Amino acid sequence: APLIWNGKPGMPGLDDYIRSLEHTINLVGLDHVATSTDSMGTMDAYPPHGHDPDKLDYGRVTDEFDRLAKPEDTNNRQSPEIDGIQDYPKITQKLLDLGYPAEDIQKILGENLMRVFDETWNPDFFK
Repeated sequence: APLIWNGKPGMPGLDDYIRSLEHTINLVGLDHVATSTDSMGTMDAYPPHGHDPDKLDYGRVTDEFDRLAKPEDTNNRQSPEIDGIQDYPKITQKLLDLGYPAEDIQKILGENLMRVFDETWNPDFFK
């Protein structure tokens, strides 16, 4: 949520997410934009690491956000409207309502990521 926040009091929501997504599309082009879930949505999917993410100093990014947006939980600053993969239908519907064709929405929701994975992933590296 801090990354899509408009700086005004209150938590950002779906409209802020879409505004941020469209801004990025306008900057770099639709074929270079994708959305995905946060790693918090896939707990234990990553190997353990030596730092405690709750002890990292995010203050320069989050202090003002916490003061004005007032998230209910500062360990999970997700917008209540977009809290995980279960909310992707809302993103899809909003993009449809804005006139995005289905093929563009499919790119945004995963095809662009899969294309980049196909072009860059080297499975032999992990053997």
